[in-house]
Amino acid sequence: SNAIKLSLSSALSSRGDNKPLNYSCRPCTADTLVATVSDPSLKFLHYSGHGTSKFLTIENPDGSTGTVEGGHLREMLGRRGGPPHCSVAFVAACQSECVALAFVEAGVPHVVAVDRTAFVLDSNARVFATTFYSGLVGGQTVREAFESARDRVRIAEDEKQLTGRGGEGMFKLMGNGDHDNSVI
Repeated sequence: SNAIKLSLSSALSSRGDNKPLNYSCRPCTADTLVATVSDPSLKFLHYSGHGTSKFLTIENPDGSTGTVEGGHLREMLGRRGGPPHCSVAFVAACQSECVALAFVEAGVPHVVAVDRTAFVLDSNARVFATTFYSGLVGGQTVREAFESARDRVRIAEDEKQLTGRGGEGMFKLMGNGDHDNSVI
């Protein structure tokens, strides 16, 4: 959305960074998933969709809903040596923690997911992701950006801007990276 682009552009400007912000947003199909995790220029991977503790949904060629199971994702990433230059994977789907472990095992240093027992609303995930990415672009460490995002969701819930399931405690920071000192 425009608000996310504006926040990221603003954070880049305040950092004095004149690097272009290149991104693509595509439906998650089997083809785009394979192409994305194989792309050597991939730095951030953000999946937004439906999931369970066993799979994430993808779009089939006929427009119907398909799935990619955590074990298959793990095998696919393992065969490719993981996304080779990916610093952050964000799996914004209900109960995505178990499936997101595939990215941790593939060597992605910083992985954000939703607790294996939790359900997330799109509005809560959007507030969390916008704050998290703005923090990263603004020069925060991964842990600082993660905690800022959790705080922002908590404030929005307190102000009744967000309702229902999807509280700040449901988001998990995983991976073997140095979350406390890594600035991306």
